[in-house]
Amino acid sequence: MGVGSGPDGQARLVGWVVPAGPEGVVVAELRAWVAARLPQVMVPQVWVVAAGLALTSSGKLDRRALPEPGPQRPELGGLVAPRSPVERVLAGVWAQVLGVDRVGVDDDFFELGGDSILAMRIAARARQAGLAVSPQALFGHPTVAALAAATQAVPAEPPPAAAAELPDA
Repeated sequence: MGVGSGPDGQARLVGWVVPAGPEGVVVAELRAWVAARLPQVMVPQVWVVAAGLALTSSGKLDRRALPEPGPQRPELGGLVAPRSPVERVLAGVWAQVLGVDRVGVDDDFFELGGDSILAMRIAARARQAGLAVSPQALFGHPTVAALAAATQAVPAEPPPAAAAELPDA
């Protein structure tokens, strides 16, 4: 594991893995295995499956030769499009913040590369769009559908009170 940069240039925890056999690696299973053993903040948001890892002349890992993580879009079968206005807003915010083309309602925030910093950005942008979302809600409801069901619209700001008219003297 190490630090790499995401599509927005921000640092992200990256896990590089080399398959031990010809069957390959199922990233979702690897993520679940790591998540069962480490705190959530230590689970890489991005995984890169590599053919091998380059070593320096002294036998240490050559970090500069590690492959850069590309855009993260897990292969999850069919993409389920947003069905409600709240889901559409959330899916759009997620796509923008996570740097992916499209987000379906069943996509998992963490599988798309989400982390606590990105959760705060999503919460802020959702609030700007009129939705009451907290980073904690995103951790508890990591899909667009689940978050939309737990989200309420933010009441519009009341207009400023009119200046009180002074009585004529």
